[in-house]
Amino acid sequence: MIGGLHMWQIIYPRLKKVALFCLSHWTYILWFLLYFMGSFLILSSNRFMDYGEAFITCVVLYMISIAVALTCGEFVQKLLNGVRPPETSREKDYLLPLFNDVYEDAKELYSDLPRIKIFIIDNLSVNAFALGTHTVAVTQGAINTFSIEELQGIIAHEIAHIYYGDTKSKMLNEIGNGLFSIYVLFVDLFLKVLDLFFIDLDDPDTKDTSTLFRALFLCLRLIINLSVMVTLFLGNVLLSGNERKNELRADRFAHSIGHDEGLKNALYLLQKMSLGENMRFIDRMQQNHPRISKRIEKLEELQEQEQ
Repeated sequence: MIGGLHMWQIIYPRLKKVALFCLSHWTYILWFLLYFMGSFLILSSNRFMDYGEAFITCVVLYMISIAVALTCGEFVQKLLNGVRPPETSREKDYLLPLFNDVYEDAKELYSDLPRIKIFIIDNLSVNAFALGTHTVAVTQGAINTFSIEELQGIIAHEIAHIYYGDTKSKMLNEIGNGLFSIYVLFVDLFLKVLDLFFIDLDDPDTKDTSTLFRALFLCLRLIINLSVMVTLFLGNVLLSGNERKNELRADRFAHSIGHDEGLKNALYLLQKMSLGENMRFIDRMQQNHPRISKRIEKLEELQEQEQ
């Protein structure tokens, strides 16, 4: 009995963390299901696979994709983005202390925060983002543009994305779903090529029915592909809406650890540098960041509540 209670005390916090992760990232879970359903429909429309075989194939391919994403995803993202650790004494003396100050402030309030490291991207664009579960990257342009206080506010915001699992979900989506799509396309292409070899054009029955069969089959594939495209588009819109909420939550995190003023000033500067936030309605639906003016407004509301 005591052993069972001890085991439950160990398991419960982990189950709670998984449940909270699923609740806050339910749109990603829905997105995975949409991807799975779309791929299942594509594979099951081939005459060489029945529904059961298509389902098992999708499950196996998805498990492989997610496993690769979890084990290698962050490394791949770092490689693709060209990140590197601070190397020169000037970079270390400037960037590491300001990052460590923010990290310690966050760790004091959020004790289960994982170990995170700061990296640099040799790019003059003004940008910063989190990757995977342990990486915050800032561009050389951001380092040159922002003051220490502003840079700390931005770093606090990016640390929040790691703490809440936003970047982990994004990694699984980009790497996992990307690999899964490639696998499914290869299997589908292989079955299409196989289909060409297995149709006997010398068979009188095939001659009579092949044209009609192919026409009906192509129409069915077209309907399925269009349905998949529309479904994935709507899923992307839903996903973007959730990511906008995550951005505001990350801003609240920066506020909670005392780096909201720096973040707000950085946003004001970004707003001045922006070419404008006016976008078409269709683009706004898929935009994964809220308007800068809205983010500033929310931060000011938080600051007013404390006064």
